[in-house]
Amino acid sequence: MASEWVGDQLGIPSTSANWPGQILLRSCSLKSEALDHTKTKRLCRHLRIPLYQAVGILETLWHITAKQAIRGDIGKLSDEDIALGLDYRDDEAKLIQALIHCGWIETHPEHRLIIHDWPDHAPDTVHRKMARARLVFVNGDFPNTNRLAGSERTQADQFYGVVRPNQQNGRTEGQNGRTPGANPTLPHPTPPYPTVLPARGGVESGEFPKTAGAVRDYFPATDNSLITVITQSAFREYADVVNDNPKIPPLTDEVIAHAVREAHFPSQRSAGLFREKVPRVIRTWAEEAVRKSSTH
Repeated sequence: MASEWVGDQLGIPSTSANWPGQILLRSCSLKSEALDHTKTKRLCRHLRIPLYQAVGILETLWHITAKQAIRGDIGKLSDEDIALGLDYRDDEAKLIQALIHCGWIETHPEHRLIIHDWPDHAPDTVHRKMARARLVFVNGDFPNTNRLAGSERTQADQFYGVVRPNQQNGRTEGQNGRTPGANPTLPHPTPPYPTVLPARGGVESGEFPKTAGAVRDYFPATDNSLITVITQSAFREYADVVNDNPKIPPLTDEVIAHAVREAHFPSQRSAGLFREKVPRVIRTWAEEAVRKSSTH
């Protein structure tokens, strides 16, 4: 956590347990490498402020997000309200543009502004609260259900379709006891290992009939646009993990269709959840394939 290093590296006195900065820093974490990160130094340069002030802005921004925009959709607040929350006394437009330019917040077509990598910065309390409310971060990430315990975590895992190692038999199991990675078996590598995103009209042209069929087995009225989004998201997650690894085979329609069946759960009421859950299943399988390839 930031409270373990920020005082030492910035020379800020922190001997008092009641020092306000300590209370804030226990709430949200700033990655230690952020002190030397180019994005942080760029923020200093754009706002013409010293490093400790830039760190304070980022920590306070995340504190505000945790309190008022838990999913990371900080754009629900006006620029002025964000600046007021940070106690930033210069031009708020300059502040927001600097945070965007330096990569700490992002523009978003629906939410106006979102926190970059908010699931990584969010404290445990945010993950717990979101998991209990069955919320999803605005970037599509699920909250970390490891912050929950016992049956509460089991129920959250089932809702999100989380797969985790089974400590008793050494397998990785998903809901209904199925084993991702074993069903389906990824095909043997065949050059040139393409991981190209499907076109917008891919589903309409019959490019992913098995994926479309799997989704419509559960929700017959699902339109092509949603299925295309599911396949595009699956390809992005796969490509992000595989990263052109020549030992890993390409992602196929059949594999995505299996991921749809793996992601589905009995009480699911909408195909919309596949948009987030199917890519997560694909990512889990891809990570396992990469792990296995590195041991051979």
